[in-house]
Order: sequence, then structure tokens, then C-alpha cells
Amino acid sequence: MKVDLTVQMEKKLTLPPMPVGIYTGSALPLEIVGIPAMMSGGVVSGVSVTVTNADGIPVTGTAEIIGGTWMILFAASNFANYGEVMAGIRIDATVARRDGTTAVVTVGVIDFEVKAASADATAGTPSNMVMVKGGDIYCKSQMVGGVQHYVKQVISHDPEIGWGADWTGDYVLGSDGQYVEVT
Repeated sequence: MKVDLTVQMEKKLTLPPMPVGIYTGSALPLEIVGIPAMMSGGVVSGVSVTVTNADGIPVTGTAEIIGGTWMILFAASNFANYGEVMAGIRIDATVARRDGTTAVVTVGVIDFEVKAASADATAGTPSNMVMVKGGDIYCKSQMVGGVQHYVKQVISHDPEIGWGADWTGDYVLGSDGQYVEVT
């Protein structure tokens, strides 16, 4: 799948990239074009891609640049179940600045759909990755030292873009069943 971020890199973030879709049991090859060699005061030294599958499980990989195109391949085993994932693909560029610091810049967020490849394909169960506590929604983020960490989903409105979600903080589930922010 070719993902062209040229328009978004020209600061036209209100126009989303074309959605990406595959069939269950298929690998996901991505060819990412339109990321400039220099941005935000430095050289783009790397690109990482996070794909959230129909079960709500995020998978992250590092792209490799080949002939000016960032390329990455996600294994078919990540896409056993079907479903739509709004903002299911996030593309981040690592920028190496002249002063020796680096910055990670999100350059693309894309809707993702895994379609059923057969009549017996099963739907994903993203609720396994989400917990609701006191009206707040917490999503699994990463395992650290055998402990599951979560991020809190916050709904916000932007007058130019509309309604959207943001994920903030770093939480763990305490022994009392409450989410505790990690400091």
C-alpha cells in the first residue's frame, strides 16, 4: 500500500490521507512517500509506524528508507480479525537537530480497515483493550517490567477539525482497582 503524505506535510492536516485497507490474514506492506528529508530544524533520521489492529492491539515497527521511500512490512499474524479502526495507523518521524537533540513528530494519522477474507472470518474485539472506570476510558498502551500500562482517552473539539480523541498520561491499575498515574 502506498501512503502519500505530501499534502499533509504542506500543513494541510485537515485533509486526511486516504484510508488503508487489507484482508484478514494478509501482511501489511506500507510504502510511505512525501516525508521531506529535512523538517522542524533538522534531518529526518527515522520513521516509525504504529498500526492498531481490529482487536485494538497496537503494533509498532521501524521503517527503512529505500530510494527515497520509507518502507515497512507488518506480519499477517497481526491481522487475524476484521474491523475498522479510526486513526488506526500513526506515522512518526524522528528529527535529528543540529544541537544534538532529537524530536519525534507525528506526520500522519490514517484510518485503517481489515476486511473479512472469508465467510468464517471473525470480528475483532477492541473492548479487550479498553477499560471504563468512573466515566473515563483507559486503553492498554505497553507492558513495562511485566506491568500493564494504560493511557486515558480524552475527547476534545477543535474548531477547524471537529471532534477527536487524545490519549494522555501513563497509568497502572492499583490493588484497589483504581487507575494510578505513574510519575
